[in-house]
Amino acid sequence: MSVKCSGTGGIWHIYGFGENTAPAGMYHTEPVTIDFLRHFAGGGRREHDKGRFRRNEKRGTGDFHTGQGGCKFCGQITALEVPSDWTAEMCNELATELCGCLDAEIYTRKKRQKEKAVEAIEEQFGDKAEEKADEEVIGLLASIAELVIENQLNSGTLDMGNGRKAKIAITTNGLVKVERTMTEKGTKEV
Repeated sequence: MSVKCSGTGGIWHIYGFGENTAPAGMYHTEPVTIDFLRHFAGGGRREHDKGRFRRNEKRGTGDFHTGQGGCKFCGQITALEVPSDWTAEMCNELATELCGCLDAEIYTRKKRQKEKAVEAIEEQFGDKAEEKADEEVIGLLASIAELVIENQLNSGTLDMGNGRKAKIAITTNGLVKVERTMTEKGTKEV
């Protein structure tokens, strides 16, 4: 049995490894699963990622060419339609985001979480906030969010004074929670 992989232009010959694995091939050094091959033969996730890529086309000049990039984790080479001013590093980053290997999927999920956390921090403490925090504080909150996402911290709380606090944590659903607290305390002695 042979499977043509549209992402690589190569042909994988599946033999002697059972129905669920393929031998190491042109761009891989270890056997891959059939699900991995289906991913590169036009799986649903790839179509979803292509749509996301089309939404982000504004990053380039509008002139496109066919390039190639390799996954940072498994080395899978993928043919990409990218803006002509993209570097090899940018192509490799996109290929990694499109790859179906477990490490690439974890990397992509964490990268998206970090991007969303920074957006939430900007929304809660940046220009859109009632009281804007300093750029250093926003940078510190982004660093705390990265440490929380990378499981180096369970949560982080930053007291900014004047009753303002920020807390960043991971919810039980695995989402990043950015919480802003304003405490007003009033006392009166008579």
